[in-house]
Amino acid sequence: ADLVPVIAEYLSDDILFQLADNTLRGASDTYFSGKLLARLARVLVIATELDSLAEASSAEDVRDYYGDATTEMLEDSIAAASKVNLPSSEKFDAALDQLTKAVTVWLKSDAEAPYIYDESWGGLINCGCIYVGKGDRGHCNNTFPDCPALASVNEDFGNGYYNDHHYHYGYHV
Repeated sequence: ADLVPVIAEYLSDDILFQLADNTLRGASDTYFSGKLLARLARVLVIATELDSLAEASSAEDVRDYYGDATTEMLEDSIAAASKVNLPSSEKFDAALDQLTKAVTVWLKSDAEAPYIYDESWGGLINCGCIYVGKGDRGHCNNTFPDCPALASVNEDFGNGYYNDHHYHYGYHV
């Protein structure tokens, strides 16, 4: 409960986090973009948790979610959350919309570096991106079926060769 004000203070900045344009277009690698998606998703989870505490009228209202917490801990956390400024629903919705767009783009065929189904092994891999330009305003200089991730084990940390999929896709999930 003592940390709720500190968490809320940082949350007010973190909820405004903007994903890079290339991530929103699916023009980045699956590993680092996935880490950014996971960051924004975690911010939304924290916002939801604090909001549920702030809206609770008793420990029983949140007991199912925080099952191992004592009643005293829950009551202290509810009191602390009800006294802090939390992000508005508009800011929350904007962050959620951004996350939804960024996750969805990878699954659509118009992503600059789309996921593709590998018929030889029966798995999902990323096409990869030969990135041209600087920063988030560049673009992929290749399109499917010209997939650099299939041609080089070093592209996108070996994603096209099934290396570290638990990292890459774990962030996306």
